[in-house]
Amino acid sequence: MTKKDAYKEGLSVADEIVCYGEFTPQEMASEEKYLEACYEIAENRKQYAGDITYDFKRDSEWEGYEDGITAGLQKAARRLFKETK
Repeated sequence: MTKKDAYKEGLSVADEIVCYGEFTPQEMASEEKYLEACYEIAENRKQYAGDITYDFKRDSEWEGYEDGITAGLQKAARRLFKETK
């Protein structure tokens, strides 16, 4: 897997977290708390058998994946909290 492919996987995971994550009112109260909850979900996903991260063999794959998650979650949080202001 290339770094670019891993980045796309990270974006996909971020989309899943945003769409299907269950957030408390406290987590939805601020962008910072929301992002903390999202990153926690992302970390917890890695524990499940069959997660894409089990296939990573190089640091560049991890870097791309983490960059994709970060970019996707930050974009979603900006959009969400911009709309609610």
